[in-house]
Amino acid sequence: AQLGVEVGPIIASLGVAGFILGFAFQNTLSNFSAGLMLLANSPFEAGDFVETAGHMGTVKELNLMATTLATPDNKRITLPNSVVWGAPIVNF
Repeated sequence: AQLGVEVGPIIASLGVAGFILGFAFQNTLSNFSAGLMLLANSPFEAGDFVETAGHMGTVKELNLMATTLATPDNKRITLPNSVVWGAPIVNF
């Protein structure tokens, strides 16, 4: 304010930008945090045969964003970790 610049509109603009970015990254941050929970609790690991979120298959890859399953009929399914973490997991 001593330099003659109004800081109120700048702070309000930063608040609006933060709000917009929060909504934009909501799914990404949800998948990331679910990936951390899956890695920390390890209900399954690569090579396990699991059923989760209505899909069944062998876990091929688990990373921070998604889990990849290979089904018995030779399909590859990539599930977001937020879906996997939010569904019951049956590890055969």
